[in-house]
Amino acid sequence: MRVGNNAFRQVGAALGPAVLGALLTARALDTFPAHLADAGITGAAGQSMAETAREGGLGAVARMNLGAGTGQALGAGTGQALGAVGDAFLDGLRLCLIVAAALTLFAALVSAILLRRPRGTSTSTVTASSSGEPAAAQAHAG
Repeated sequence: MRVGNNAFRQVGAALGPAVLGALLTARALDTFPAHLADAGITGAAGQSMAETAREGGLGAVARMNLGAGTGQALGAGTGQALGAVGDAFLDGLRLCLIVAAALTLFAALVSAILLRRPRGTSTSTVTASSSGEPAAAQAHAG
């Protein structure tokens, strides 16, 4: 049983962050253009930022403020663009937390069902006697 538990733990440790990270990224990139529009960044600048986010992620948009000579500077809309990046990231994070909470509740429910003791089961096999040996061991020895 121990090997099974370790296998499930390993799978969960690998898949959990990967799935939640994919959800965060997908949701953030989906909502980013709307947050840009809400911030007042439209037209070519908004399209350029949205394209940069699709290609390199939200971090690439945050790094766009390279200067006026590069052709990718955020310019006067730097504060609004970074605010839109933050809002999009928070949308993705909110989805991740909802999914993680739902999965945690599901796991707790499954655990409660699987670990429930049948009614009428005595606990005498796990209690210790005065000599320090389990009661089941004394019954077999005597």
